[in-house]
Amino acid sequence: MVGIGDNLYARPFVKDIARQGRGRVSLMTGFPQLFDDIRGIRIVKPQSSLPYVQNNIRFWGEKNNWRGAPRVGDVDSEKMEPRFISYVPENPENVIDQIWAKFPPKYQLTFDLPSPTPTSPAFRQLRGKRYVVIRPVVIREGFGTSARNPRPEYVAEANRVLRRAGFLTVGVANAGDGEAIVGDTPEFDLKFLNGELSFPELMELFRVADGVVSGPGFGMLMAVAAKRPLLAIWGARGALDNPNRIFHPIMDTSMVQNMLPTVPCPHSTGECDCDKYIHRALPSIYDFVERLKG
Repeated sequence: MVGIGDNLYARPFVKDIARQGRGRVSLMTGFPQLFDDIRGIRIVKPQSSLPYVQNNIRFWGEKNNWRGAPRVGDVDSEKMEPRFISYVPENPENVIDQIWAKFPPKYQLTFDLPSPTPTSPAFRQLRGKRYVVIRPVVIREGFGTSARNPRPEYVAEANRVLRRAGFLTVGVANAGDGEAIVGDTPEFDLKFLNGELSFPELMELFRVADGVVSGPGFGMLMAVAAKRPLLAIWGARGALDNPNRIFHPIMDTSMVQNMLPTVPCPHSTGECDCDKYIHRALPSIYDFVERLKG
C-alpha cells in the first residue's frame, strides 16, 4: 500500500481503527498528509523506490519527524502485532471489499480527503476561473500496467472540447521522474507535468476543480474523494480495471461518468492488446462538458 490510490483506499479504514480507540495506531505511509485529520496516528517512514513516493517522503520530512515502526507492518494493535491494510492486486474482487474482509469496520466508512489546506501561490492563474484537471495517459516506472490505459486520443479530445467550452485545462503528471507521457502531450492551458506540485498542492488542485478527466489510477480516486465530477476513461485489463472493482458503495459516484471500451476486455494481464475503442466517445465527452457547464 505505497501509492496515492492505495492510501486513499486505506484512509477510511485507518479512520475507523483510530476511532475505535483500541490502542496506538502506527501507520507506514509515504503520504502522511492524507491522514492529518486523524487523531492518534503515529506516522512511520516507509521503504519505497518509487520516485513520487520518495519525493513526498523528503517533502514531509522537512518539517516533521519520521518514526520507526515497533514492528514491520502498516497498522499495529495494542498487542503490537502488525496488521496489514492491503488488497491483492491480481484479485478481481472489489478493492474495498478485500480490505473490508480483513478490517470489518465498526463505524460507517467515508471515502474523502482531509480538511483543506491554504491556497497555494502556484494556482494564482486559476483564481476565479473554471478549470478541469486532466491526467494525460502515462506509463509509470515499475508498473507493468500499460494495458489499463485508455487511448490517448480520447484524453486529448476531452482536453480540446473543454477548452473550446471555456474551461481552463490543467495537466498533471510526473514526467521524467517515474512517469512517461504516452503519445503527444495535449495542449493544456496550465501544465504541472514534471512533478512540480507537492502532494498537498495536488490534493488542493483536485479539491476545488470543476471537474477531472482521468484514466485508471489515482486521478479517478482523488476525484471521487474530492467529490468532483469525473470523466473516467477506461482501457483494457478489464478484469482488474473496471468501475465495479475500483469504485464501491461507500464512495459517492453520482458525479462519475464512465467511458468504457465497446468490447469489454476480460484479461488481468498488464500487457494485453485488447481493443480500447469506445463507441460514441465524442458524444460522451460532450455530455460530460454540458454537465459541467450546467
